[in-house]
Amino acid sequence: MFLIALALFALFIAGAYAYLPRKLFTIALLWMWGPALLLFSGGTILSRALLNVNGRIVTSETRCDPTTGSLCGTTYVLQHTDGGTARYFAGPNDPSLQRRMLVGTEIVKDRWRLYYYVNGQRVDDFPSDFYFSFLSASLAMICWGAKRRIRGAHVRPCYLPNP
Repeated sequence: MFLIALALFALFIAGAYAYLPRKLFTIALLWMWGPALLLFSGGTILSRALLNVNGRIVTSETRCDPTTGSLCGTTYVLQHTDGGTARYFAGPNDPSLQRRMLVGTEIVKDRWRLYYYVNGQRVDDFPSDFYFSFLSASLAMICWGAKRRIRGAHVRPCYLPNP
């Protein structure tokens, strides 16, 4: 399915490149991919940064998707120092914390931090280099597209050749 979508996208790009003026094509490509990459990378970084988990694991239950068997998620019940409890679900994605922690493990993950502590040991398992490079690329695409648009790349009529 992914290969079919990729092939259709390649045909679209090839067809659009043949009929659109070069400057307009570049702007369209930058304005299409820049915001998409910004949402992808910024959303993942923000999801991890907003996570606030503090407490000792009381129970943990891991469940896997029966169709694939590889998409597993763990639900933790955490007990805070004040005696209250909270639930945390660690899914199969980058913003989540580890999915295989033992009962009795102390977790401290503060808001706006990408790392966390497990039993006093710092764990920095978030691929920040990957996501920050995509974030930088997306911002560069948006700025470059805005610069090209401001410099006078306007839409001109595009005539298709006769068959």
